[in-house]
Amino acid sequence: MHDHGRQLVTPRCGLVLLVLAGAGWAKSDFKALAAQLKDPKARVAAYRELRAAKDPAAIGPVRRVIEELPDSQRHWGLSVLDVYPADLARRAFRPLLRSPSPFTRLFAAEALHRRGVPNMGRTIHAVLRAPDMHARQKRLMLARLRYGRLPRYRPLIETVRGFLSATEPVPVIYDAAQILQAIDDDGAVKPAVALLKDPRPGARACAAALLVHLGFSEHVKTIATILRSGKLNYELTYVATLLRGLDAVPLEIRKALRELLGRDLAPAILRRLIYWVSRIKDRDAMPALRKLLKHKDPGIRKTAAKILLNFAGRGSAGGTAVPKSLEAEDAAALADMLRKKDRKGVRKWLHDKSTARRLLAADALRRMDDESGLQTILAILADKKSEERAVAAKLLAGFRRPDVVAPLLDALADQDAAVRSSAYLALGVVWNALFPQRVLRMRTTRYLPHEPPAKSAPAVARIRAWWNAHKDGDW
Repeated sequence: MHDHGRQLVTPRCGLVLLVLAGAGWAKSDFKALAAQLKDPKARVAAYRELRAAKDPAAIGPVRRVIEELPDSQRHWGLSVLDVYPADLARRAFRPLLRSPSPFTRLFAAEALHRRGVPNMGRTIHAVLRAPDMHARQKRLMLARLRYGRLPRYRPLIETVRGFLSATEPVPVIYDAAQILQAIDDDGAVKPAVALLKDPRPGARACAAALLVHLGFSEHVKTIATILRSGKLNYELTYVATLLRGLDAVPLEIRKALRELLGRDLAPAILRRLIYWVSRIKDRDAMPALRKLLKHKDPGIRKTAAKILLNFAGRGSAGGTAVPKSLEAEDAAALADMLRKKDRKGVRKWLHDKSTARRLLAADALRRMDDESGLQTILAILADKKSEERAVAAKLLAGFRRPDVVAPLLDALADQDAAVRSSAYLALGVVWNALFPQRVLRMRTTRYLPHEPPAKSAPAVARIRAWWNAHKDGDW
């Protein structure tokens, strides 16, 4: 390891990490910092600082605060402990196996299981079998097992199967189905088949989706029939997620989704359907999406427009950023031009009075490997009167050139929090592209987009200094 000014170069992974001036934490500060996890306004910043510190002195204060938080918020403290190295994490989590909170005991047991501590499956099993747990507690625990690693302890797996029951709420059934799907549990077939007789459409749909994943393709018809009934709402997201592991969503289900897009459904349901067809990249749904550009709900019109634009081109980083002032007709017209590769027509929009049109045209040209619209985006970002500056900053992520860095650095100190947030995310994308082997990780700079510019000025100065020192280097 050698020093280059204020940077560290690690030979093993080749990452350049900025040394944070004054980034040390006094041991006496950890009690106050951990206490901020109880304050919704200060929680995020404290969480990030504690995770970055990984200091043994913080373990005690964080553990004490965990026991003072309600179950639904304990993950803030538990997730801090979960980033510690194995030895420290084991030391941090063992005392929590005696916590009065079932969720804390389960989280600790799962974390210890991942770090090689034996017999944690028994502990998790005992927690899940605790009587009188309400649905929210069950969801918290099952979600933790879903995102962690389930011990292959047979009684525990049988207990998870038990949540595939007509006596459980649909969200609990969904969480259990996700866990069993992840381990391809053939033992889940019997309870899933029994659920097909449940009077609740959401329960039947989740059971059928699990069965399809396990190889019982005849239940594709069951899912399509339930979809066409129009009785699913939030459960649409559940079914879409359970089917995500398939190589392709079956045609019958895709046809049912297209039919539903043409019905007069509640905006919340339509929005879920739009995102589902977007996720599975069903371009045959484009005619239905075009009709939604005339929907009475402006949110539906905008969502449909965004997905149409993503279908029409390659999209920008994270998808097309949609300007606030976008007209649905403009989205349809631009989608047509992209489909026809009408570069001349798109270029005309670069000089349009509409800021939304100029932004979309510049991004569309980039998607056609034409970066002539870059100056248009930079001009909109620099225009303090424009309401589309946050969108402009986000679109700069798609260019991934050195000359977009300076404007994005300036935007980190903008008075508009939305502009700062977009610039922060865009910079991460640009630097990952420019320096694929050695990257300044934005999270190491302690810059927080939601903080006022005056407070984040030192972090911005460090980021800018890093860029000035390395932008002309041989990477």
